[in-house]
Formats: sequence, C-alpha cells, structure tokens
Amino acid sequence: MSYRDWVFLSYDAVNHALRVEFPYNADGVRRIREVPGRVWDSESKAWLLPITVASIEALESQFGAAVRPGRPDQQKRSWDALHQELIRRKYSPRTIRAYIHYNQLLVNFCDREPQHIDSEAIRLFFLVLSARSTVSSSAINVAHSAIRFYQFQILRRRRQLQFPVRPKLDKKLPSILSLEEVRSILQHAKNLKHRTLLALVYSAGLRVSEVVTLKPEDIDISRRMIRVRAGKGRKDRMTLLSQRVVTTLHEYLKLYRPIVWLFEGQQPGTHLSQRSAQKIFERIKNRAGINKHVTIHSLRHAFATHLLESGVDLRYIQALLGHASPRTTQIYTHVSNVHLRKILNPLDQDL
Repeated sequence: MSYRDWVFLSYDAVNHALRVEFPYNADGVRRIREVPGRVWDSESKAWLLPITVASIEALESQFGAAVRPGRPDQQKRSWDALHQELIRRKYSPRTIRAYIHYNQLLVNFCDREPQHIDSEAIRLFFLVLSARSTVSSSAINVAHSAIRFYQFQILRRRRQLQFPVRPKLDKKLPSILSLEEVRSILQHAKNLKHRTLLALVYSAGLRVSEVVTLKPEDIDISRRMIRVRAGKGRKDRMTLLSQRVVTTLHEYLKLYRPIVWLFEGQQPGTHLSQRSAQKIFERIKNRAGINKHVTIHSLRHAFATHLLESGVDLRYIQALLGHASPRTTQIYTHVSNVHLRKILNPLDQDL
C-alpha cells in the first residue's frame, strides 16, 4: 500500500545527517522504523538518517514517491535575477522552469539561502538525487546545469564551490513504432484536429513543443515545406510537408479556421498545450491497441528511423530534425534494423 502523506528529506548540517519529517501517523512511524540506522531527534522533532545511498534507498522503499527534498511549510523564494538572465540569453520557457525548479529544490534541501550553500551540501543533494530510482541521469544533468548557472553566473561563486562529477547519460534506445503502427494510430484518430496534429508530428519529424506552436503562415503548401520557428536551441529550420497531409490540412483549415495558432487552445489566443497533445496521442494509441511504451515524441523517432531505412542520408535527416550535432542523429542507426535483417542467422544457414 502506498504512503499518502509527503515525506520531507533535508540536510541537517549540525548533526551531519539526513533529516526526515512527516505528519505524525502510525503508518509513517511503522515505516520509518524499518529504515536501518534511523534515530529520533527529540530536539528537532525529526528522524535522522546516516548520509548513505543505502539509507536513501531504504527510505524510498518504505515511502516511495512520497519522499521529496525540503522542509514542511517552506516558502518559495524569488528567482527574478535568474529568470531575467535566462530570458536575456533566450533560454526556452521549459528550460527556465527547470532551472528555477532545481535551484528551489536545492534551497529546500539545504534549508538555507543560495549564497550560503557550500560544496558539501551540493554533494549531498546530488547524492540524494542519484540514489532515487525515479530520477534519471538526464534529469540530474539538468540539475547540474541549473545550479551551476545560478551559483556561477548570477552569484559569481565559481571559486568557492566544487560540484560532483556529472553522471553518465543513460544509453537507452527509443522504442520505435513501425510504419503499420503509425498508420493504425492515424486511422484511429477520428477527430480531424487530432489526426492533423499527429500526422504533422510524424510526417515532419516535429517535437511536441514545435507542433503546438505552429502558426498557419508557417505552412508553405505550394513548396510542400514547413517552417519551424525557434526550435530547440532557438534555431529556425525547414522540414517536409507530406502530400497526403496537405489534403487533411485543407479540410482542417476550412473547418477550424485557426487565426493565431494552427492548433488553438480552449482559451482565446492560446495554443494547444504540450500536455494536451500528449494526452491526445495516449488515447488514440490505446484505441489502436498498441502496447509499446511510447509517447507522442515517438512519432518523431519513427519519422527519422523510417527515413533512414528507406535510404535517406543521415545528414539530411539531421537537418530535418534540427539536430545541432550528427552524433544525436546517429542514435537512429542503432534502432534501425534494415541492415540487421540482411544478416543470415547462423542457425538458419542450413535450413
């Protein structure tokens, strides 16, 4: 049975221990007593744990996703200086939110102002993140970048702080939808708006953040091209517009008559949210009976893989996807099985 209340985990510098706090209840007390090395501190009215990976893993095994860095009733601080500098450097809204989130998380964990956080507190913060099974290496790398940016660029504390080594990124290959599965998804998208949305993501290799911010004028039907404005890395690019999608697009434009955004949201002047686009994909994927662990972004992966398998040069795929480095595009050579299918399995050689 999952634990329902928040369990707050922070750094107790006085006792050099991890502080665990939660609203008093019998279930919580029973669970915390299952964690080896726990000690009740009557002065701070909190449980203290040794600062070890084993302690963090044991805590997570008892409380699961209820564990969060911070103290009860902590107030969020202002991050105006960080926010303004990130905007000045043209960071994306998503990156800005992530940078503020991880700096706030560190402040919560240390229970002190950013300018008073030392290298040891930062080391322990990343130890906690790394020990959590729900936190990916990619997320930890973003946290590294976020905290380094604020401490070094805003507070100018480069000489005062040391950061732990970044973790190696997980080398996971994306799940790839087959051409038949993509067709099934589009066929099960009965709503014209939903079908147009998903068809554009697949046929143009768009990120979900890019498709929801398309404008009608970005579609060049005569040239069969789509302009992606300020994609990842704040770079514009051109990508393909499928002839088959043109017909669907004409029907969509005639029926919905979008003005500002190609896919408008429920509120006037807003575009469809990324979360809504993902939910649309999830519903239609389930309707199509596809059990793979895939998201709307998997349509972009499928676009690249299917192009590669049809013989398109990797450099053109890189340009269409908007990858800054060819190394990013090369991951599709690992998930494409067109060459593997040509290899004769040794067990089949005498058949």
